Amino acid sequence: MPDFYAQLVPAGGFATQTDAASRAILNAIPLGIMIFDTEKELLFANTAAQASLRAEDPDSDTPVDQVRDIFRLVDPDTERDLPPEQTPLSRALRDEPAELQEYMLRRNNLARRVWIEMSAHPLRDDAGVIVLAMVTFRGIGERK
Repeated sequence: MPDFYAQLVPAGGFATQTDAASRAILNAIPLGIMIFDTEKELLFANTAAQASLRAEDPDSDTPVDQVRDIFRLVDPDTERDLPPEQTPLSRALRDEPAELQEYMLRRNNLARRVWIEMSAHPLRDDAGVIVLAMVTFRGIGERK
C-alpha cells in the first residue's frame, strides 16, 4: 500500500506535486479541509471547503485564499474576534492542541452569524519538522 502521507508532503510541496488520486480523496470528504504552509498561505481547499466559504455568495469571484479578508473567526463565549495568534491554524503551526471546537464566523457584509466546528493539526516531514497545517471544519448551524 502506498504511503498516503508521503504523497501529501512531498519534498517540493503540496500544491505542485500531489497526485490526482490524493486530491480526489480529499475532495470526496464532506468536511471542509484546507492545507496551509508555515506562512499561513492557503495551498489547497477541498470541494466542501470551497462550497462552505462561498455558501452566502456562490457566484463570488473572490479567491478562496482570501477568506481571512472575508470572514472573521469569533470566540462564541466572548463574541470577540479571535486574535490571529489564537486561531486553530496558528496554534497548530506552534504544535499546540487545536482540537475540535465551536466557533462563530462573521462575514464583513453579513449580519447573520455562522456556526462551525473547527480543528487544526500540524503535518510534519520525515524529520518531524512542521511543514504544513491542515484545518478541518463543518457547519453546525442546524444544532444552534
